[in-house]
Amino acid sequence: ETYFLGPIVQHLMSDDPTPPVLKRRRLLDGAILERLLLAMSANVSGRDLERLQYLFQTEGFAFEEAARLNSSRRWWLRAKAAQRLGQMRAASGKYALVEALNDKEIEVRLMAAWALGQIGDLETLRPIFDSLAGFSKIAALRVANIVVGFGAAATPVLLQLLATSEPVV
Repeated sequence: ETYFLGPIVQHLMSDDPTPPVLKRRRLLDGAILERLLLAMSANVSGRDLERLQYLFQTEGFAFEEAARLNSSRRWWLRAKAAQRLGQMRAASGKYALVEALNDKEIEVRLMAAWALGQIGDLETLRPIFDSLAGFSKIAALRVANIVVGFGAAATPVLLQLLATSEPVV
């Protein structure tokens, strides 16, 4: 962990936007680096968070989590993959997350919806509504929280969704 920590902290403190080269020397270095980026992202904001998110993307972790989200046989691993994509606001995982809205496990669907809310792409509001609006009261509350997270930008999409005659919506 300390092998990666130094270059990452130096990158965060620098004005140079060029990301550090993070060479993986051992088998578990990828898992260690991913966990480090996730842990560090929980304690920063602004430019530092953007830099950590960029490293998460360029080091291939967003791709790996999206693949895990759509392929793991274990629902908790799929949910964790969705959570990581959302935490790192990995827009490249958007399509995998939208697909996960149809997962057979509600926990995976809820986490995918949360992650899409973190990414903040308005195109995903309709699939979120379609997947969760009528499922349960808890799911409806999750949808409401996601919509609030989008802010005023969601108003046109919400008005369009509310214009439907579907009682679930």
